[in-house]
Amino acid sequence: MAWRPLLLLPWLVAAVSGNTAPVFNMTLVEVPEDLPQGAVAFVLTAYDADGDPLQFGLEGADAFYFSVNSNTGSVTLVASLDRETKPRLSLNVLVSDGKNQMVTKRLTVIVEDRNDNRPLFQNEPYTANIPENTPNGTTIISVLAEDKDSGPASRVSYQIVEVTPNDAKNHDLFRVLGNGTILLNGLLNYIQQSTYYLIRINATDGGGQLYGNLVYQTTSTSVSVNVLDQPDLDPQFLNEPYVGSVPENCPLGTSVLTVSAMDRDTGVNDVILYSLTNTSLPFAINDTTGTITVTGALDRESLPSDEWLLEVLVSRGSPWQPPPGSRP
Repeated sequence: MAWRPLLLLPWLVAAVSGNTAPVFNMTLVEVPEDLPQGAVAFVLTAYDADGDPLQFGLEGADAFYFSVNSNTGSVTLVASLDRETKPRLSLNVLVSDGKNQMVTKRLTVIVEDRNDNRPLFQNEPYTANIPENTPNGTTIISVLAEDKDSGPASRVSYQIVEVTPNDAKNHDLFRVLGNGTILLNGLLNYIQQSTYYLIRINATDGGGQLYGNLVYQTTSTSVSVNVLDQPDLDPQFLNEPYVGSVPENCPLGTSVLTVSAMDRDTGVNDVILYSLTNTSLPFAINDTTGTITVTGALDRESLPSDEWLLEVLVSRGSPWQPPPGSRP
């Protein structure tokens, strides 16, 4: 038997130490909407197990709001924010250690609200037409102001700051509720008081932070109130006393005299109507002109007196209306 030599070649396993990619775990940051341009908004941070220097970048449709220092990860605001227009932004964050494939992660930026909006009145202008006999406590009109901010800064309160004509009595003539409803807080009179009032109202929000300070935002509006005259005053005769004379043999229909009265309610176009309280006498009165005429034979010798006392009653009729089809 022959022996042959056997050569054994051991496998050489080389242990190679690997390099790992960086880890970026940030998913959400908050930035106040009143942050000035040029200020640091936030800092990107990532972990690299190998201690390799990292490079940062930003991409995406909203990346134009920010500028990032590629070495430090510090992100600076370069375009103004407005929560009411865009309450959240979406960024793609790029992180690279220069050795592994670049890491890309989505980062959401929440724009924090600040009290940067004033309340705005809706449905202006405000005008109310109210009768002079409107009861105390009656709703005249309602105003509404809305604030685009959130939280307490969105809650609006109302205050009456001025009433024209400007005096203490008029200032208390109206009051406003928390919901913007304006009530009559007294009595009106078309003749003895003003026929027009201008109410200036402030709307103020509940306050909030703006540039590091507690700020309350206010805006104003005006409410025009027209007082409408009502027929609450009796007509008044003009040029009293009235005295007339006619000959005893005058024909029927002869005019004796004309009485005249006016309606003291200057804002009401009522018709004035005339009548005689004693219809047994030989006289009549035109109910619209006030002209008194003879309606019976007059014989001075057969009458107990050569004088008659006629009592004329004046009253209000319906307001005058033009005939149908007539032009004003």
